[in-house]
Amino acid sequence: MGLGDIVEAVRTLQDERHWVHPLIMEQLNRTEIKKAPGPTDWLGISRIPTWCPRAHVMAYRMDLPLVDQVDPIGFWRMDRGTAMHMVIQELWLGPTGFFLGGWQCPKCANIHGTDEAGVVTFQSAVPMPEKCAKCGTENGKWTRFRFVEPAVADTELWVRGNSDGLLHLAPHPVEVLDIKTTDDIDKVITRRDGTVIPSIRECPKPDHVVQLQWYLDYSGCRNGRLLYVALGAKDIADAMVEHQVVYDPKLMHAEKEKGRGIRQALQDPTRPVPDCPTQGKGIYGECSCVEVAVFWASRGR
Repeated sequence: MGLGDIVEAVRTLQDERHWVHPLIMEQLNRTEIKKAPGPTDWLGISRIPTWCPRAHVMAYRMDLPLVDQVDPIGFWRMDRGTAMHMVIQELWLGPTGFFLGGWQCPKCANIHGTDEAGVVTFQSAVPMPEKCAKCGTENGKWTRFRFVEPAVADTELWVRGNSDGLLHLAPHPVEVLDIKTTDDIDKVITRRDGTVIPSIRECPKPDHVVQLQWYLDYSGCRNGRLLYVALGAKDIADAMVEHQVVYDPKLMHAEKEKGRGIRQALQDPTRPVPDCPTQGKGIYGECSCVEVAVFWASRGR
């Protein structure tokens, strides 16, 4: 068989789904089309810092669906980040005894660290148990307890989220931990307008700090920690960097007032549309409100 025949045979196998990577690529092409959140729809804490109230209020009033499209490279990064969270929580930090959250037994599914309603919260979180209190299964390599993230839900602002867990490095106070994955910790970005965004090693991303502030507010903790992990690092010494964050009550007051204003704009169509916090520039590129505003204007709004 010549080289050309071999190449053709491989192509035929690919067409007939004899290869795994085409199936993986299909899963990395995902697009979500959803309605804009209304007056009583939940907002995720992880999305609030980059969420444009102007775009969503306009879209809601026009009943315009929002498209959340991420390219395969984006999902490649996001899904690896999800896996890294599990590794850090269950394999690296859990066994230390300094990491708190909920822990589900792999045999009987009993969750340790829940409140009276059966929910894992900041107040009910516990260290990883050595064995299940219900069935006695010991926590080990083949019977590893699954981490359950502490949940928060604010029914006034309709805001909810799941924290990455709590750290208690005694004698220091309990901290809220937020894990972030990135490709390069040392990358400095220069935007088109000349704005320089320093590397993560130098300082944390502002939107990540805001997200952590929400968790600090609901947990009652006054200290938090952002742990960045570079998935592409070649040396473990350069793979991680952490930044401590102190609770900022003034920032959170402003954030909650902004949230209340958004809810009022969604409930009352006579209220003015909120401003874009980045004036249309966006944090990672042009804000979605720029495109939505085109439809808004075309409908004579």
